[in-house]
Amino acid sequence: MRMPLSIKLALLLLCCSMLISCSSTTDSPDSVSDSGPTEEVTDPPAIPEAAREVVAQGPGPAPQEPLSMDDQEDPALQEMLSAALDHLDELSPYRFQTTVLFTDEEEGETAAGSIEMSGAVSGADRMHLVWADLEEDEVMEMILIQDEAWMKSHGEWEAVPVMVAEALVQGMLIYAPWTTWDHLLNAPETEAVYLGLETIEGVRAHHYRTMHHMVDRYWEGAILDAEEEIWIAEDGYPVRYAFTASGVDESGASFSLSWLSTITDVGVDLEVLAPE
Repeated sequence: MRMPLSIKLALLLLCCSMLISCSSTTDSPDSVSDSGPTEEVTDPPAIPEAAREVVAQGPGPAPQEPLSMDDQEDPALQEMLSAALDHLDELSPYRFQTTVLFTDEEEGETAAGSIEMSGAVSGADRMHLVWADLEEDEVMEMILIQDEAWMKSHGEWEAVPVMVAEALVQGMLIYAPWTTWDHLLNAPETEAVYLGLETIEGVRAHHYRTMHHMVDRYWEGAILDAEEEIWIAEDGYPVRYAFTASGVDESGASFSLSWLSTITDVGVDLEVLAPE
């Protein structure tokens, strides 16, 4: 009997999570000052159409040619990940987006799933989050500010108890950047190739590529290919994470999975405010 796509997608996401992590931490960044910029962010953070094309084609468009290795250092990945997570804890304001695409083919039938999550962060206690299941046309949108929370329902914002909001948000946070990068830091070390400095998402960043085969420990099937790419800004904060995998599951069905997470608009004038 064929496994439902929704269940298979959940298993693949769990597989990906376990692949890049031996930790399940999902804490948000440490508190930072709320003083400063005042741009109101109550509309859903924009999800550029280009993002879907990037993920569908692999781990992003061809970046600029890396600098000569004679002109740059070769920083160790684990050290860079540790520093990047520390920077992310203090980073504010910024926007992020995570896009996950999944395809499954069995007995000539192809099914697909896609999840997008975007957010605006102007402090550990000020977040605007949008989660969307594009295949099912389901959207969850929330604003959390200190000890208050709001959820958009039928186009209208409604105040909800913080405990309820936090419970609902937990399922969304697997796609949050602090979860992804904490998992990367705590994952078992693997061979990484340093590709040099590149311009990505408009900033200069260190680029790494790793090959993962440990996914076989968590997926009862054959992994034909798995690769991840990591970009960390010269300033130390995370910029982009891209993961792709393909293989055959235990029933003989082929699958492919791509995960793209980006951090942009670091330091722009924005502040997450309560909806009017």
